[in-house]
Amino acid sequence: MAARHFLLHRLRLCSFQGFQVAPPQGHRLWCSATLSPEEATENASGGIHTRCSDVEVDEPEWMDKEENIVRDIEPIVKLTRHILFSPRYKNGELLTMEDERAITENVLIYHPYYEDKIGSGLFAIMVSGVNDMHD
Repeated sequence: MAARHFLLHRLRLCSFQGFQVAPPQGHRLWCSATLSPEEATENASGGIHTRCSDVEVDEPEWMDKEENIVRDIEPIVKLTRHILFSPRYKNGELLTMEDERAITENVLIYHPYYEDKIGSGLFAIMVSGVNDMHD
């Protein structure tokens, strides 16, 4: 994370957090064929936009896609929160078969090393607090 911010600072890119990555005002762009930010804003009627802040975020097609993603992810997040924060499980306690199956089918399949983690099968899944991992 720090390397990313260092690189953006080194390349003189600003406002990475708000997805408005643009060169600072008054500097030339890397390619001489592109317009400077000042020229792009002056020529806005020509349809050329080089700044990300000119992009309309609330477009209906993106809002529909975002709603579909949230609709798919919300039950998985609720299930995970319910298991982690419910009083049913204490720290170090194994999950029930039903919860273990739900976690395996809905959460672990998205892990980048799913095949390595699962292998020939799972023995058990247990709840573990974050503080235990740092000891």
